[in-house]
Amino acid sequence: MGYDSDEIAKTCPVCEEVFYKRFTHLPLYGLTKEQLDYMADSILDSVAEMQAGK
Repeated sequence: MGYDSDEIAKTCPVCEEVFYKRFTHLPLYGLTKEQLDYMADSILDSVAEMQAGK
């Protein structure tokens, strides 16, 4: 893509760690409405479970 990911990791190690290890990357393109609805419902269910301490 025109950039050196190793150089970026050296200059911004905290940003790289946060982006790759703390965030969940979700697919958004190429999915049907039903698949997106399922994914959104699953995320909401997971958040509710975490908030309930399960």
